[in-house]
Amino acid sequence: MLEFVEQIGAADFAQNLYGSTSHLRLRLSYLPEFDPDKEVLNIDLDGKDGQFKFEYQETASPLYKRWKKICSPDQAFPTLVRFLKVKKWFFPS
Repeated sequence: MLEFVEQIGAADFAQNLYGSTSHLRLRLSYLPEFDPDKEVLNIDLDGKDGQFKFEYQETASPLYKRWKKICSPDQAFPTLVRFLKVKKWFFPS
């Protein structure tokens, strides 16, 4: 997880991300006033299998289907970049 967080910190878009930690979870948003009940990308590193688990919530309501992705550590940063582009958080369309 440390290498992944360092990659985020070195990225051009890092200053536009707002985050929070929740024990072993990284929580990212593009909103300056971080609100866990709004658009949040949760990222976990599974200690058992070493896989990164991404889960995007548009709202805290369990009624909405959430985007989920599981990937290897070497694909974690590219997965984050693809997510940010698809959601158009920082990249031009």
